[in-house]
Amino acid sequence: MYYIYGLIVAAILVTAVLIKYRNKGIRGEWILAGFLIAIISLPLGLVLTPVMEIMTRLFLPEGPFNQIFSVLSMFIILSICYTYLRKGSAILFVKVLGVSFLVLVLVIVAWFSLSMSEGGMFMVIQEVNIPAGQKVRFVEITREELEKNPPLEKAMNAYTESNSREFKVGVEDQGKVNDFFNKKRYAARFLFSIQDGKSEEYLNKGVVSQELNNLFISNNFSLPGNATINHVSETRWHVMEKQYLFSIVDEELDKDLNNIDITMGGEIQEVNVPKLKNIFESHGYSLSENYNIWRIPEKWNIMDERGNYEIWNQDGKLNVYTQEELTYEILKEDGALNVYDEYPGDIYFKIGGKYYRISSLFAD
Repeated sequence: MYYIYGLIVAAILVTAVLIKYRNKGIRGEWILAGFLIAIISLPLGLVLTPVMEIMTRLFLPEGPFNQIFSVLSMFIILSICYTYLRKGSAILFVKVLGVSFLVLVLVIVAWFSLSMSEGGMFMVIQEVNIPAGQKVRFVEITREELEKNPPLEKAMNAYTESNSREFKVGVEDQGKVNDFFNKKRYAARFLFSIQDGKSEEYLNKGVVSQELNNLFISNNFSLPGNATINHVSETRWHVMEKQYLFSIVDEELDKDLNNIDITMGGEIQEVNVPKLKNIFESHGYSLSENYNIWRIPEKWNIMDERGNYEIWNQDGKLNVYTQEELTYEILKEDGALNVYDEYPGDIYFKIGGKYYRISSLFAD
C-alpha cells in the first residue's frame, strides 16, 4: 500500500514541475508555490504548536485543535509572504491559498492513512507469581484457544523462548484479539443469569424493584441501598451505586444552583458557587478553589481534585452523594439477562499452569 502514496506524491510533483516550465512567469509558478507552501506548513506548524498554544491561550481551549490551528496559520502566513515577495495582487493570494489548502488536506489525509496502516497494537505479557493460598480472579486459556489465535500463540512463544514482553499485532488482527480478551474478561466477571422476563421491564424503567433485589439475594448477592440503573443500550444496563453523605436545606444555595444552565452532553461550564465550598467544609468535606460544577436535568455534578460528588434535589432537600460508581453490569445475551460484576482488581490469564497479566498498548 505504501507505493500508492509514493506514486501520488510523485505525480503531484511531476505535474507541478511541468506546469512551472510550461507556463512562463507567475502564471504557472503559483501552483508550484501553493504545493510547496502546503508541504512546508505541516511540519513547521507541528513544531511551532507550543508557541501557538501560548499565543492563543486566551481564546482557544487546550487540545488537539491547537495543532490544526498552528498548521493552518502557517500556510496562511506563508501564502501572504509569497504574495508580498512576488508583489502580487489579492487574486494571486487567493489562488496560492486555495492550492496550498487543497494540497495540505491531501497531505494530512495521506499522512493519517499511512500512520494508521503503520500503526498497530502491542500485546504486553508479564508472568505473575501468585503466592500459595492467595485467591485471584483468572480465566484459563487452553491450548486449543491458542491455536485458534495465531497472534496470541506467537506472542506466548516469543515470551517463552526469548522473554520478549511486547509483541506487535497487525491492524488486521486487532479486532479478533480484542474480542477474544474481552470475552475472556467477561467470563471472569460473570456472576449469574436472570431468566425472569419481568426483570427487563423494570430495568428499562430504571427501577430497582423488590423483585430484582430478591433475584440478587437468591443468588447470594445484594444490590446497594442507593442503587440506580442506567439504560445504556437495548442489551446493556449498568447498576450504579452512590454513597449518601449529608443533606443541605438552604434556599439561597438552591437558587444559585438552579441558575446554572443545564448541560446535555455539551461543554462543561466552569461555575463556582462560593457558599457551597463553606457548606462542604462544615460537614467535614473539602473542595479546592478550582472545583467545577455542572447541571444536568436531575442533578448537579461536582468535579474536583479532592473528590467527585453529586447533588440531588429530593423531598425539598439537597442531598449530597459520592459520585456514582459502576457495581454491576447486566447484558442481554441469548435471551437471558447475564449479570457481571465490576471487578476493580487485575484479571489474570492462566496458560499452561502459569499466570500472566496481558494488556494492550496501541502503537504510535
